[in-house]
Amino acid sequence: MLRIDSLLCYPVKGCAGVALSEARMEAAGLRHDRAFMVVDVAGVFRSQRRDPRLAVIRPEITAGGARLVLRAAGHGAVGVSVDSGGPRRPVELFGTAYTAIDQGDEPAAWLSAVLGASSRLVRVPPEHARATGGLTPGTSGFADSCAVLAVSRASLR
Repeated sequence: MLRIDSLLCYPVKGCAGVALSEARMEAAGLRHDRAFMVVDVAGVFRSQRRDPRLAVIRPEITAGGARLVLRAAGHGAVGVSVDSGGPRRPVELFGTAYTAIDQGDEPAAWLSAVLGASSRLVRVPPEHARATGGLTPGTSGFADSCAVLAVSRASLR
């Protein structure tokens, strides 16, 4: 029998996860999971592999899913509306070009201060159709390869 001990969502790729008591499953996985991504000035995604300070950024989806708030110790918080109407910009994820929605100068300045390097926050556009790298059909937003990842406790030991 399958039992779920914990359920996590990562609204911003590479940042801290958010513990959930329940989640809505959509075509690209859990609602809001990896819907946002931090990119450098060239539009290339930032990951903890290269930018470990991403781990100190704690995202939270508020206002019934209408707002994203980012917090980091010593840097306060910044909030953005979860809106798909902003300007499009080219981004790169694992060497492949995509289009994303830029979330504006305020979160960019905040992220740049936290990370110590010029950064922008982008969002998956509604028309995004990146196929997963797994064995099942579907899309995966800005996730590495799969829309949903299940891990057993035994595999973490």
